[in-house]
Amino acid sequence: MTTESYKNLTPLQLSQAADAEINYVRGLGSTSNLLLASGNLGAFEALLYTIKSGQSGVPVYEVVHNVKTRYCGQSGILLRLKAMRDVGIFEERPGKKRSQVCLAASEQILDELAPLLLERQGWGK
Repeated sequence: MTTESYKNLTPLQLSQAADAEINYVRGLGSTSNLLLASGNLGAFEALLYTIKSGQSGVPVYEVVHNVKTRYCGQSGILLRLKAMRDVGIFEERPGKKRSQVCLAASEQILDELAPLLLERQGWGK
């Protein structure tokens, strides 16, 4: 949507869009795992990237490299990923190389986040 196209919306449509976003943001704070995962948008992007990559996991370096939001640097993302691994948001999977660690979203975080993502896309409730 361009900056001009929002002007074609009615005030009610814009209000409903804002309400949907408010519900999404509030949902991100509904559990401690979601709060930790979404507390930094770069780390949240990393989580979404791992979900998109599937349950076989994605190498840590690839996750960090593919974060494009500018909310923190690579070292900050690595620290967040470690904290998220420590509480079970991510599960570690073996990589192709012995020294490679891959991350996959845990079943618990998928259970918590998937309904929010689906509802936001209009596929839930």
